[in-house]
Amino acid sequence: MLSVRVDSRGPDQPSSGTLLERMALTMRVTVVRPADLGVSEEKQWRDFQDSSRMGVHPSFSLTYARASCRADVNGRVAVAEQDGAIRAFIPYTVGSDGIASTLGGGQTGLDGLVSSNDPPLDLRRVIDGAGLRGWRFSRVPAEQHPLDPYRYQGSRDQEAIRFADLRNGYANYRNSLPENVAQRISRTERYRRALQREIGEVSFEWNSGDPAHLALLLKWKSNQYESVRQWVSNPSILTLLQDLAASDNADCSGVTSVLYAGMKPLSILLSMRSAHILAPWIVAYDPEYSRFSPGTIKWLALIEEAATRGVEIVDFGYGELPYKTRFGNATYRVSGGGVWASRLGSATRSLYRRAKYR
Repeated sequence: MLSVRVDSRGPDQPSSGTLLERMALTMRVTVVRPADLGVSEEKQWRDFQDSSRMGVHPSFSLTYARASCRADVNGRVAVAEQDGAIRAFIPYTVGSDGIASTLGGGQTGLDGLVSSNDPPLDLRRVIDGAGLRGWRFSRVPAEQHPLDPYRYQGSRDQEAIRFADLRNGYANYRNSLPENVAQRISRTERYRRALQREIGEVSFEWNSGDPAHLALLLKWKSNQYESVRQWVSNPSILTLLQDLAASDNADCSGVTSVLYAGMKPLSILLSMRSAHILAPWIVAYDPEYSRFSPGTIKWLALIEEAATRGVEIVDFGYGELPYKTRFGNATYRVSGGGVWASRLGSATRSLYRRAKYR
C-alpha cells in the first residue's frame, strides 16, 4: 500500500491563513488494492455509484474492480480524501512508465471516476498524489463533469454508445425500432418456427448456473476470433471470467443467458447486471445453425425478458457491430482523455496529439 499526503494548494499559491485553514486545504491520496477496502469504503463506493444514472454501470462496481485486480497484479484504486472525507475512487492499472490506464483494458465498458461529481476535485493533484505521471481514460460518460477539462476534443476520441431503452416497457421499445428492423424481426419469427420444426421447442434461460455453458461460449468465441483465443488462454483471464459469471452481488452479478432448441444450446451470452443496467459482454452462437439467425432470436428474447426484470438499459457497449445499430434505440456519449501530474506533461501531450491527429 502507498499512502501519500499532498497539499491541494496550487504551486503558485502562498501558504497563508491560520493552521486550521491550511489543514482544510489538505488532500490525502491513498493507493490500495481494492480487496483492501473496508466496509465503510464499500458503502461510500456504492453511494457514489447511486448518485448518477450511469454510475451504477457494472464496470464501475467494486465487484468488477476486485475481480479485475485478481487478474492484474498492477491493478490499483486511488482513494482521494479531502477535509477528512472520501471524495473519489479511481480504479486503474499502471504500466512500468508510471502512467495509469483503464483497469481491465479494452474489455471494460466504461471507465472514469467513482464519485458524486460535486464539488470537483483537483484531479492533477490526485494523480500526482497517487505517485503517477498521468492517467489516461478511454470511455468516460458525459455526466462525469469533473473530467470535462481533461477530455480530448477530437471526434476520434468521442463515441455514441447505443443501448436498448426499456424505461417505457418492451412494447414501446419494439414500436420505436425503425421499419427495416421490424421487418427483420418478422423474418426472425419465421426462422424461430423453422428451428422448432427441425430441432425442437425454442426456449430462453435468463441465467444458467451450469459452468459448461460458459466454457461452450468461450469455445465458440475463440473459434471465431484468434484474439479471443489468446485472451482466454491466460489462466488469470479465465479465472476472471469464471468469477464474474458466478458473481451474485448487489453491485454486480453475472448473467449467463442461453437460447435452446430442444435441449441443445444454440446461442450463449455473458452479461453483467447492476441495478437498472444490463451490460452484455461476450456473445456467440453455434455456427452450424447460423441459417436460423440464432443471434437475433437470442437478442429479442434477452431484451424482452430484461424488461420484465426491471432493466431499463441494455448497454451494447462501444464499437460498431450490426446488432448494436439494429437493436439500439437510444445513445449516450463517452469520450477519452488524460490527466497529467505536471502542467508541462499536460502541455507536451497536448502538442503531441495535435501533431499526430491534425
